[in-house]
Formats: sequence, structure tokens, C-alpha cells
Amino acid sequence: MSNIPTGMIKNSSSICFPQLTFLTIEELCETVDELESLLLLIPSLVYLKLIGGKKMMDEFELNVSYPN
Repeated sequence: MSNIPTGMIKNSSSICFPQLTFLTIEELCETVDELESLLLLIPSLVYLKLIGGKKMMDEFELNVSYPN
């Protein structure tokens, strides 16, 4: 996502990736909310692989409740 110009994700009406079905992201530095914004642009996505990205994983662990 670091190669996407600033503001592009915020203007989602101008961009969409309908053919993309598989996506791998390495060392994600964005927040979960920013990742969600990106994923909204990819309605055909069926497989997402996240590799690394400590900041996002820390936030993910804080926002996920685990069953007892």
C-alpha cells in the first residue's frame, strides 16, 4: 500500500480492482482501518495473505476478542 498515492484510498469512487482475486501483502505498516479501506476496493478478492506487519498485528490483537 505504500506505493498508492496519498488520498487514493480515501477517494474509493475513482478506483476499483474487480479482477483481483488473490493478494499477498508483506510488511504491512498501515492500520486495520486502512487495510479495510483497501479491501473494500477489491470486491472479487477470495484469498488474502498477510506476511509480517507488526503494527497491524498489534492492533489486530487488541481489537479481536477471543472466546473463553
